[in-house]
Order: sequence, then structure tokens, then C-alpha cells
Amino acid sequence: MGPDGGSEGCLARATAPCQAVVAQRDALRAAAVGRTLPRCAAVTPAQLLDPAGGLGFARAAASCPFPSAGAPGAADVVDCASRTVACAAEAAVARVMPSAYVMLGETDLDPDTAFPCLTDPEADQ
Repeated sequence: MGPDGGSEGCLARATAPCQAVVAQRDALRAAAVGRTLPRCAAVTPAQLLDPAGGLGFARAAASCPFPSAGAPGAADVVDCASRTVACAAEAAVARVMPSAYVMLGETDLDPDTAFPCLTDPEADQ
């Protein structure tokens, strides 16, 4: 039996599409970053971050974990920008559908790992 008294089969059927979405999201992000990097080859990471004379990703990048050794590379900044957009989308889902976190928690997925910006409404109280 599942955590809510449902069958394990039902739990597995609910989990599989969510796992597929996570895998597809990650593959699409990796592909987008891969397509973007050659187009940004002439742009330095400093130019990507600079709000005055560059593309201004510094504010978005402030929340991204970059490698501790040295400055972030262009791939780090582009991946961070992509993750920031995904995070904004997850936050919008959390506002529109407050039960999303709980529903995902009833599957075999860990919502904090699979959708880190989909917030737990119980934690906000």
C-alpha cells in the first residue's frame, strides 16, 4: 500500500510521468545550454554578468552555486540563467496550485530534489 492507502501500482503509475517530466526538463536544459554556448563564444563570463555593459545576468546568478575554485565560466552562467527561468516557473506553479508540492510528495519523487523551487506551503506558515 502507498502512503495514503492507495496501491503501490497506483503510486508507480503516478510517479512515472513525473519522473519523465524531470528527465525531459533536464535534457531540454542541457540541449539549450549546449546550443547557446557556441553563440556566446565571443562573450566573456564577465560580460554575461555585467549589468551595465553586458547582458546583466549577475542578479540571477547571485542565487546559483558556482564552482568554488575561480570565476564561473560561460557554461556556468548560461546554465544558471536557464535554471533561474525554470525556478520562476516552479514558483508560479506553487502559487497557482498550492497542493502541487503535497501531490508530488505522495509519489516516489522527492519534490525538494526534483523541483527545488516548488515550495512546500506548510513550510511558509
